[in-house]
Parts: sequence; structure tokens; C-alpha cells
Amino acid sequence: MAAAAGSIVWGKLATAVIVCVAVGLAYVNGLAAPFIMDDFSSIPANRSIRSLRPIWPVICYPHGEGRTHDGRPLLNLSLAVNRAATGTSPIGFRVVNILIHCGNAMFLFAMASTLLARPAIPAGVRERSGDIALAGSLLWALHPLCTAAVTYVIQRAESLGALMILATVVTCVHGILASDVRRHARLLPLVVVLAALAGTAKETSVAIPLLTVLIDRAVLSESWRGTLRHWPWHLAAAASWPSVAVMLTVLGGRGSSAGLDSASPWLYLLTQAKAIWLYLFRICWPQGLVFDYGDFLSAGLAESGGWLVATAAVFAGVVYGYARYPVLFLGPLLFFVLLGPTSSVIPVKTQTIAEHRAYLASAALIVPAVAGAWLIASRRLGLSPRFLGMAVGVIALALGLSTVARNQEFVTPERLWRKALAAEPRNERAMINLAAQLIAKKDAASLGEAERLLARVAETGRYPKVHAVNSGSLLKVQGRYPEALAAIDAVLELTPDEPATLADRGYVLWKLGRLPEALAALDQATALDDQIAPAWLNRGNVQLDLGKQDEAERSFARSVEIDPRYAKGWDHLGIARQARGDRAAALAAFDRAVSLDAADPEARYNRANLLVALGRPADALADYDAAIGNDPRFRDAHFNRGVVHLRAGRLGPARADIEAFLQLGGKPPDSVLQALGVQRGHE
Repeated sequence: MAAAAGSIVWGKLATAVIVCVAVGLAYVNGLAAPFIMDDFSSIPANRSIRSLRPIWPVICYPHGEGRTHDGRPLLNLSLAVNRAATGTSPIGFRVVNILIHCGNAMFLFAMASTLLARPAIPAGVRERSGDIALAGSLLWALHPLCTAAVTYVIQRAESLGALMILATVVTCVHGILASDVRRHARLLPLVVVLAALAGTAKETSVAIPLLTVLIDRAVLSESWRGTLRHWPWHLAAAASWPSVAVMLTVLGGRGSSAGLDSASPWLYLLTQAKAIWLYLFRICWPQGLVFDYGDFLSAGLAESGGWLVATAAVFAGVVYGYARYPVLFLGPLLFFVLLGPTSSVIPVKTQTIAEHRAYLASAALIVPAVAGAWLIASRRLGLSPRFLGMAVGVIALALGLSTVARNQEFVTPERLWRKALAAEPRNERAMINLAAQLIAKKDAASLGEAERLLARVAETGRYPKVHAVNSGSLLKVQGRYPEALAAIDAVLELTPDEPATLADRGYVLWKLGRLPEALAALDQATALDDQIAPAWLNRGNVQLDLGKQDEAERSFARSVEIDPRYAKGWDHLGIARQARGDRAAALAAFDRAVSLDAADPEARYNRANLLVALGRPADALADYDAAIGNDPRFRDAHFNRGVVHLRAGRLGPARADIEAFLQLGGKPPDSVLQALGVQRGHE
């Protein structure tokens, strides 16, 4: 008996290792991705997660307009704990997301292995229940559809909600089975607690009691009379209902982004009639995944009537099939139940179609599909378990590689948004976010494309605030500061006390030479939110220009204290330290800036200048080369590199750099031109 128990423990441990290693390999390349879209409002800009003491403000916090963490205190608490443990880097948040995903896979395995071993299940499946459960949970965990709830950080809402649903249902199932054998209900209080907690993670937890009832009827009791005997367990599972009710009322819920009054329930239902088929297609063929479909609703029956009829017919068929053959139709019915809270009549107007909603629902189809395929292959085709295991391995490898490829798109968000725009050319949100990615590239072609995209958004007038924000960013990069200031002021008219926008205003005023106004705007921004690293950076720049050297250095130091990976902050801290005469401290700051962003030409240039002063011209040349390589139009880098070459007697390279400096509009001293024999006519 002891040996058998030990074998079971080692088998479960091996399963956990296999699944977790496979998931880790599939998702590790996505760790380097930046925050994307709603990540920003729920993580960097979320003031309620910056401290765990006191804990109450983390659980009960002011709500915005439908931010992902609003009305979900367990999600918000997880973000706060994550931030306290790993800092503000996206990597730490994604590591936790991957661990949650692994936990979901293990709960899925636990539930599948238990249910597939029940007498109601065909013998060919019962005999290999552990293998089939492992195969199903592994294929689900590696399916690229899951990336939308794992690599997209803030959709931890989906994966954490799934974790709580699975934990509650698994506990309830084991409690029911134990109560049938030992006539005790020791797990009943735990089911109540888990269900109530699930309601604080995501509203989809309202499906929990329906899941337990349907599973009980099909697999555990095999009759409605037997299911009725287990009513205390299903009542305990329904603890998620009052929990969700409190979240939606007392704690403010989802604001105006969701609910019956947020959009037309009828048009939303028509939209979901098509969306469900899209999710089914993505589960069966996970290619061409789309990050964001926009917020469009169906135009009416003329557009979506056929989809509605098809979906209603399938749903009715599944319900009828469950009534006749509960085991066979349990998975499809669970699929509809899990999608019901977000894909029926209650509108989620900010994202009417979202692939992450099929995260857990897909498991309700994948595991039964694996069980059915295994049964047919072993009983009808006579294939051996070893061969079937190899087939599962091949499919898992293919899914894993697809997940790796999908994660790479998150690492380069421009690809995500181009695909989203290709899938829905009307998607203004994709236009805005793609424009932001292009603006960050700063080259002329990208800026031109960004300007065209923002012009298209302006035509619709649907997103005035974010359009103005991105227009301001574009104008700043283009050096059109008066126009940028007008765009920023337009944002402040809508949200007067937004710290990030005030910080942008301070930056633009600094560029316009309006230093007292710039400092006032930046002081206001940091007073509202002292965790905005760029605000402290720009505050330091203004203070430098005002001759307040010590205050400037403190501002730069504060920027890197907030974000130790803020390369610009380290670069400017190096400038301040060098101006103070502390060359060793300045070099350390420049080294940190370059290590964090080796492609930043400014950091390379500033370090090169210091290296020249330290008598290290060879090292300085390497940095000047890197600065010019990253920005061939970096005029001052050309001049300084030319001077270093000139001092070393390398007249050819020196002449080339000074001529480039002239062509870029520079005015070198006559002594340099005479030394090289260069005519000022090159200007």
C-alpha cells in the first residue's frame, strides 16, 4: 500500500515537472516584452499597488473608467504583492503569470484525472485516465491562445480568475466524492472561501455553481436525484455570487466599461454570436491570433442574423445532447457556460471580442477532444499507448513552437498592432497604439506613417484624449513644441490633474525655454504622483538650466530610485555628477545607462566625452562610433570624434567627421578647419 501511494506521489510530481518545464520553455522568450496597452493604467500608473501597508487601500481603491483591475481586489492585491517582490519590471509580473498558468494546468490535470476515472466514463478512457489527463492539460497549457492571458500581463485577470474557478471546482468535486464515501463534509468551508475569493478575482466566477452542478450530474452522481443530494456543496460553490455582487456594487465594479447600461445588450449578443465561432476556430487552428479587435458592435440582424441562428442551434443541440448523453456533451456545455458571463448579453463595451476570454473555456473542449481521440485511436485503430504518447509529444511541440512565435510578437509590439489593424482596418485603437510604437522609433519614415495613422483617427473623433496624447508625443519628437503644447493642453482640458500629462507639459515648456512655467508643471506632476521617473528627469533638466545644480542632481537620483532600469535617468545623473567634478561617480552612472540601453546615442556620447577627459581616447572612439552608428545625424558626435582623430594625427577620418558636421549644419572653429584644410564652403 505504501509503495502504491509513493508511486502516485512520484507520478504527480513527474507530471508537474513535465508541464511546468514545457510551459517555461514555451514562454521564456516573452519575458522581455514591454508593458502593452492596458498594462500601463493597471501597473505603472496604479498608485494603489505601490505599498502593502496599510493593506486596505490595496483592496478598496479609487476606480477609473473600466481599468482592468477595477472591481477586482484579489487581482489588485496580486499586483501589489508582485510589485513588492519583483519591482516594476514587466519580467517579474510575467514570471508570476507563468506560475499562475502552470497552476491552472495542474488543477486541470487534477480535475481531469479524477473525472476521467469515474465509472460513467468509457473503459478505454478510464484505464488511461492519468495519461489522457496529462496529455489534455499539457496541450491546453501550450496552446498559443493562452498567450493572451499569460504574456499580456494585466490579463492576469483571466488566468487568476481561472485559477480560482479551477481551485473551487476541484475542491468541490473531491469534497463530494469524499462525502459519498466517508459521510463527512470537511472541505465544505474551504469551497465557500475559495468561491468567495474567486468572486474578487473576476466576474466570470459566477459560473462556478453551474459548473459543479453540470459535472456532478454527468460524471459524479449520474442522475439529477444524486446531484440534488449534494446541494450543500453546490450552495457553497454559489458563494461566488454574493461576492461578485459586492464587487459590482459596493466596490464600484467595472465603471461604464461593462454592464447592461454600457452598450446595447441585443447588439452585443449579435456580436458574440460571431465571436464564439471565432474562438472555436482559434482553438482548432491557432494561427493568425489577433491581440485586439477594437470595440465594434454588430450593426444588427442583417449582419449577424446567420451567426445568431447557427450559435443558437448549436447551443440548443448541446443542451439537448447533455440531457440525453451527459458525459458526451459535458465539455461543450461547459464551454458555453464558461463563456456566458462575457459572451452573451452583458456588454463589455471596451473589448467586444477578445481571445483571452476563451482561455479556460478552451480547456473544456481540448481535454474531451483528447479523451475522444485517444479512445478512437486505441480501440478502433489499435494504436499502442506508446505511439499515442509520441503523437501527443509531436502536437505539444508544434503548439509550443507556435506559442514561442506568438510571444515574440509581444516582444516587438509593432507586429501585434499591425496584425490587429490588418484583421480590422477600422480599429482606431490599433492605429493609436501602432502610431505610438512608430513614434518611439523616431526615424522619418516611421514618424510619417504615425502622422497618417493619427490623421485617420482624428477623422472619426472617437478617441479624443488618447489621440491628443499621441499627437503630442509625435509633435515632441518632431520638435514642433508649440503645437505639442496645444495638444497637451487639450488633454489637460479633459483630465486636468493627470500627472503624466503635466509632466509632458513641463518637458515641452522646458524645450520652449519657459523655465519657471516648466518647473511649476513638473512640481505639480510630482506632487500628484511622485513615482513618475520621466517627470523627475525633466525636473532635473529644468533645474540644471536654472543653475540649481544640487537640486538637479537630486531629481536625477530620484528618477533612478523610482526605476533603477531607467537609462535616461542614469545618463543625466552622470551629466550632473560630471558637472560637479565627480568623474568616478559620473562614469559609474554613464556605465549603468549604457548597460541598460546600449543603443541610446546620447548615453554613448556623454560617456565618450568623459572618457576623453579621463585620457582614454580609444574607449571614447568606441562610444562615438556606437553613437553615430545608432544616429548617423548626431552632429556633435561627429565633431567630437573628428577632434579625437585630429589629435591622434588621423587626418582622413578627422576630415570625414568634420565634413559630416558641416553638412549637418554645424559651425566648427576656424582652427579645426585650417588644421584639416577644409573649406567653410562645405556648409
